[in-house]
Amino acid sequence: MRERSMPSHASRDENANPHALTTFEIALSDEELLIAAILEFDPDADPCPARNDLQTDQPPMHAISGAAFSLRTWEKLADRHFAPSPTLDAPQPLQRFLAWRARYPNA
Repeated sequence: MRERSMPSHASRDENANPHALTTFEIALSDEELLIAAILEFDPDADPCPARNDLQTDQPPMHAISGAAFSLRTWEKLADRHFAPSPTLDAPQPLQRFLAWRARYPNA
């Protein structure tokens, strides 16, 4: 997995196509990177929920290519932070996670 600096934020369009993950680099903490690796080998693993302070106190991040993990792994990581909202249309948690953490690598 290649790490890069992440200066530019991806579009905040929450309707972004999840199949375009390969165009993004996603910021992951050490803990999230470990969980993603586990989910790649055991897709049925149930990761623990994210700590409440994770969205306010930013831990050290690694820029991970969206192509590094499967769509299912990214969705499970997103579900740790965002629950589906009954007032929003699909796709939801993954798009919200990408809006929060994804960046275009060459922008």
